[in-house]
Amino acid sequence: MAAFDQSKILAKYVSDNFGECKRKIFNGYYTQEALGWTAGDAGKLSLPKAVRPRHVMVNASGKHRRVIVATAAAWAALTTESTINIDEGGVLTEATVYSKQGEHTVGAG
Repeated sequence: MAAFDQSKILAKYVSDNFGECKRKIFNGYYTQEALGWTAGDAGKLSLPKAVRPRHVMVNASGKHRRVIVATAAAWAALTTESTINIDEGGVLTEATVYSKQGEHTVGAG
């Protein structure tokens, strides 16, 4: 089976409330069209630390992972029948989406 590309790349995360933000992600996620990632701009700000990005929870062989989704449109398109490739010990493994969480703020401020 193919390897999951763990090198990091600067990508664009489009926040629900803060516009375009920069984020470093694994190239293995960047290359998956369903996650909505595009090239990032080093001049953009990062998402504030109190904001948790939108994500999906996936399951592969009983192991659960959180995978961040770059855009609201990509997040809306993912369903519990969608699959995403994740890293499983350096091996590319297909995982099924079982839950979705929208972008939200944590802490009392």
